[in-house]
Amino acid sequence: MPLRLPALLLLVMLPLPEPVAAQRLTIDIVDGVPTALPIAVVPFAYEASLPPPEHDVADIIRANLNRSGQFRALPPEDMVERPVRHGEVRFATWRLLKQDFLLIGRILDGGPGEYRIEFELFDVAKQVRMLGQAMIGRAGEIRSIAHQISDVVYEAILGVPGAFWTRIAYVTAVRRPEGMLYALMVADADGHGPARGGGLARAAAQPGVVARRTQPRLRQLRARQLLDLAPGARHRAA
Repeated sequence: MPLRLPALLLLVMLPLPEPVAAQRLTIDIVDGVPTALPIAVVPFAYEASLPPPEHDVADIIRANLNRSGQFRALPPEDMVERPVRHGEVRFATWRLLKQDFLLIGRILDGGPGEYRIEFELFDVAKQVRMLGQAMIGRAGEIRSIAHQISDVVYEAILGVPGAFWTRIAYVTAVRRPEGMLYALMVADADGHGPARGGGLARAAAQPGVVARRTQPRLRQLRARQLLDLAPGARHRAA
């Protein structure tokens, strides 16, 4: 299944001391919504003949939903049952655990060199299945599939599109004797897999000036927003 990245990107001015090649973006959400919805994302059963992929689908989904601030995912160690299919779900168990929603899934063979990831979402209070879908991809696409599933779950529950399957762009700054060295970086929405999204540039300008200079490259990356954390100002890059 071909995977294409959505167009929404953010650019963050992020000064870091280490070399550009070693830089990694960490995103921490310190406050969520007090009324965050409890959801259980059960570890997906592995039933494929291929070697297991590097990334755990359920872990990524759980982290995405927690990071949104709209959900509070149940830790796997607190799950007394781990259903894989609809027929194995006992809603009374999840009501006792005070969960509003339940996501289960399994990873199967999807064709030569491919995985088929099936997932089902349930409303615990209503005892109904809200959706059941499947996605197919290769090992290198597992993270993208997990982000897409997160978007599907987010929209099915909240009624608005999720933004987990997006890319963010940010500027790193390294101080050198000849001046500041800037690099435009691109990563997954959760900060994973950073890579250079453009060339390096040296400048002694203030961050706001650097932000304006990166706008042409952002347009090439189809970014919609430029966030400059240093002065606290936001610029449009439409």
